[in-house]
Amino acid sequence: MSNEDVLVGEKKQCVPFIVCFNKENNEVSSNCRQFEFKGIFCRHALSILIHKIIFLVFDKYILRRWRKDVKRYHTKIKISYDNWSDKLEIQQFDKMCNLFCTVVDLTAGDETKCNIVLEAIHNLKAKLLRIDDVCGRRDETNSNIINGD
Repeated sequence: MSNEDVLVGEKKQCVPFIVCFNKENNEVSSNCRQFEFKGIFCRHALSILIHKIIFLVFDKYILRRWRKDVKRYHTKIKISYDNWSDKLEIQQFDKMCNLFCTVVDLTAGDETKCNIVLEAIHNLKAKLLRIDDVCGRRDETNSNIINGD
């Protein structure tokens, strides 16, 4: 059990939060349900781990977007302050992003159109990976940057 002062109207009220820890499957749950609803590992759950002398947060509670080893598309292009628009890689990246943004605008809100675009992207990705395999230059990190599977 973990207590917290919560503002209710204009008064503070001490609210008890019940936290359950299952040692067998390393699951922690709190009745605040912040992890289930918002992906936030709450301080109530964290305080129980500290109380149990467990100083390692289990992998299932570390969201992918919080990890340092996640590849993100915007980190693919290296920043250069000298003639940045002259670099072929940057020009290609900009062209593809601009076109894709247009496609997103055309499909937003229409599930049929969205499914058509997703299928085309999956097919294009598979085709590009086959070309890399044939040429012997497949880079595993590139195929994991945006994994829509």
